[in-house]
Amino acid sequence: MDDDPSDTERPELLRLRRCRICVLGPRRHGCAVCANGVESCTVKPGTKIFVTANSLECSTFEGNGTTDAALRTCAEQGDVQQAPSVTVDDKSVPVTEAETPLLNIVLPADNIFGEPAETQGLSVGHGWVTLLHPLTPGTHTIVLPTIATTIVVQPGH
Repeated sequence: MDDDPSDTERPELLRLRRCRICVLGPRRHGCAVCANGVESCTVKPGTKIFVTANSLECSTFEGNGTTDAALRTCAEQGDVQQAPSVTVDDKSVPVTEAETPLLNIVLPADNIFGEPAETQGLSVGHGWVTLLHPLTPGTHTIVLPTIATTIVVQPGH
């Protein structure tokens, strides 16, 4: 997680950015290699890379609403209103707007909200994403609005 300077404009919104660049491979899914703030990583040929250019989550735990409609409005209005720029090797890539369905969440012990374990709530997320198909072997630079990450694709394995 990291705090975004724009959070000061709407402090009631907690931005959860667990991973900005995720590596998806045959045995690796999710934020396994490149997470928010990582300057570089090495991946195998054939690896797809999922990039979250920006995202925002609203939940009942934060007092953002109690219904799907209220949480969805919160997430949509709280996130950036235009697709952020994402480039790979100085070439722009298309970014798609995405939303989660209404999610039922059960909090674990020692959660970030300070709520008891097993507390139930609802959440909706909104974001701007792109899925990069496997890059050619070599060094590539992915640039998001707030970070740049170097991806090295190893020669054939």
